Order: sequence, then C-alpha cells, then structure tokens
Amino acid sequence: MKRKILFTLLLITLILPACGPKYSGKNPPNAKDGVLDLSNWDFDQDGPLKLNGEWGFFWKKLIAPQEFAANPDKYMAQKDHIQVPGSWNSYKDVESKDVGGEGYATYVLKIKGLKTTFQEDLAIQLIEASTAYSLYFIPSFSNTAEKENIVSRLDYSAKYQPVLKIGTVSSGRSKAIPQLLPESKRLSLVKEENYILVQVSNYRHRAGGILEPISFGPENILGKMRDNERGRSFFVIGLLFIMALYHFGLFSQRREDKASLLFGLFCLLVSFRMCTTDRFIHELFPAP
Repeated sequence: MKRKILFTLLLITLILPACGPKYSGKNPPNAKDGVLDLSNWDFDQDGPLKLNGEWGFFWKKLIAPQEFAANPDKYMAQKDHIQVPGSWNSYKDVESKDVGGEGYATYVLKIKGLKTTFQEDLAIQLIEASTAYSLYFIPSFSNTAEKENIVSRLDYSAKYQPVLKIGTVSSGRSKAIPQLLPESKRLSLVKEENYILVQVSNYRHRAGGILEPISFGPENILGKMRDNERGRSFFVIGLLFIMALYHFGLFSQRREDKASLLFGLFCLLVSFRMCTTDRFIHELFPAP
C-alpha cells in the first residue's frame, strides 16, 4: 500500500510539469549579432520566450545607460559577442587569454519588432547573474516629441534607474556586493527598437556572467511559471523530507538496519541541497 502511494506521488510529480497553457509550439528566435527580431513572435499565441543567443559584450566596461541611450548605434558598432546564457570565463581578452571568472562587463541586446502596446503587460525575469547585476531597459524613439510623450509614462526609463538590480555592481572588488536572487518586473514597452543593457560584476564565484536564461513575456504567465516551479520543488522537497523521517523511524526500531539510516540521511541531504540550489534560502533571506 505504501509503495502504491509513493508511486502515485512520484507520478504526479512527473505529470505536473506538463500542465500549463497551450501555445503554438513555435521555436523561439535566437539573438544574432546582438539583435533579437520578434516581428514573427506573438506572445498570446506563442507564449513567453528566453532571450538566448548572441548578445553584444563589452569586457571591462560598465557602460552607463544614459551614455548608451545618447548614441546606441555607436556602441552597437563597437560591441563584441558572447553567448547568453553562459559564463564569460572562456572569453578571450586582447592577448587571446581566457579572462576567467572575476571581472566586470556590460551586455547589450537590441530587441525589435515587438507586437505590443502599453495596455499589454510584458515582464522580464532573470534567475541568476554571477554575482551582481543591474539591468536597464532603454527604448528607442523615432523623434523627440514621441520620446517626451512616452518617457513621461516610463519613470524608470526616464531616470535611467535599473529595472532589475541584485547586489552592487562595481569595477573594483572592494565596492562590489554579491547577491544571488531571482527577480522579475513588469515593463512598459514601445513598438520601436528597444535595448536591454545589463551591467555584471563578479569577484566571488568561480563563473562570471549571465548564467541563467532571461525570460521575457506576459507578466502573469511568467509569474505562474515561477510559482509552478516553486510548487514542484516544494513538493519534491517535502516528499524527500517525509521519506527521510520514515527511514529514520525504521532505524530507531531496528538499530542494525544501517541501510535505512543511510537512505534517510541521503534524502535529507538532497532536500537541503534543493533548498539552496533552487534559491529558496536566498529568497527568504535576500540580504547579501
């Protein structure tokens, strides 16, 4: 009977990830040469996507958003490239040597062809960038009048404040504050070209850079996806914890049964590891 219950719980765990909204199944576009074209992507029909691919990259530079916004074409012409998600450890410097994990850099992605209006709520979500980052959204306007009209409704763009900010980014180790925490925020986007600029610094982790995909799509869908991930993780953690307690109980009744003790410890350690790797501890205690 107990085995049937355990089997049923495991089966539910495997089935749950398949539950969710149905979309077209179209393969999402990847960024090329620092540009992501979304002219053929409909968020209502195709769902959210990850901003994967070839981003613009500026090693050992922390480009201010206002400087970039003043002349984006200039910076896009000077950019290098790097794959996102992924670490910058194997990026080659001017001497063709791997830069390693420590350092700082700026990532840039140009997004064009968005089919959206101010009435639609799109959001951006970043799970992890090692080990501190500031993400800016910079709209591109066709004329000054349009900019004045729209910027008044985009307070964080007008003031060039980061949309997402985790830790403190710095070009020096002493001022950098590391932090690992999933974060998301709603964006108000325009139909013209838009830029995402991400400043990243790392002096504490073996791998630096944007290590996890950046998700982009309707705010409510991204929120539900994150909640579903949390729910599945909590379910597995709870299941492992109960299994650990059950086998500890077996061992307390039969001290010679070392296998029950070892398996219980294994389940307990795996549940603790999931709490840390799924960043529940970081979310509960977000201070760096």
